[in-house]
Amino acid sequence: MIKINLKGTNNVRDFGETKNEEGKVIRSGLFIRSATLRDLTFSDKFALKHKFKIKTIIDLRNNKEVEEKPDKKISGVKYFNFPLIKESADGITHEKHKHDPSKMPGLEKLYEDIVLSDFAIESFKSIFKVLMDLNNAPVIFHCSVGKDRTGLVSLLLLNLLDVNIDVIKKDYLDSNIVCIPESERIYERVLERTMNQTLATKIKNTYIVDEKYLDSAINAINNKFGSIDEYIKNVIGITDEEKEIFKRKVLK
Repeated sequence: MIKINLKGTNNVRDFGETKNEEGKVIRSGLFIRSATLRDLTFSDKFALKHKFKIKTIIDLRNNKEVEEKPDKKISGVKYFNFPLIKESADGITHEKHKHDPSKMPGLEKLYEDIVLSDFAIESFKSIFKVLMDLNNAPVIFHCSVGKDRTGLVSLLLLNLLDVNIDVIKKDYLDSNIVCIPESERIYERVLERTMNQTLATKIKNTYIVDEKYLDSAINAINNKFGSIDEYIKNVIGITDEEKEIFKRKVLK
């Protein structure tokens, strides 16, 4: 993974130079994951268009999030909105309305619900149709913080390229470099306001990534469909031939 520094967003990294189980590596400058692009500066936009030559943005947020906090537009760059969650989901989506922390489900359940939902599956089909057409590359895909929904797309994309699950999990957990400091600040604010350590901890845990969150999605897929490979093939609809063609184009 190659870290990318932008002023108006964070948690940005290019999958380039990631090695798969065959010893091949992903070409740099094709697929970039990120947090929201709503606060991009002029220099960020210039860098994305001219340095990184971004052709396509995939926004994984729901319609309300996009309406309230739209991405900064970059001229000449295609934009797609493929939400993975239709409605508000405490702990993942970030609309302006007041969330009720006491009703926050565990992120394990939210991850499981996403990968099993018909709504998200249809979005995954659209997402991978864009990702696998390298005429759209370089592509940057993101949600709000770039950890949960972005993490699930990354799980499937890297698995499609036969990257080892330990490498995938390391990339996923790298989001905590950004997320943990923010979660600590939120924990202190909630604790000071409510004096409720249980609630403060629960809210704090929604602002980080944890291996058990990703494992809940993986286990849900394995239990219902047999494996992530089978999910990609039989649910998202990517044939073995399409996978091999994609790998030949992306790996070196």
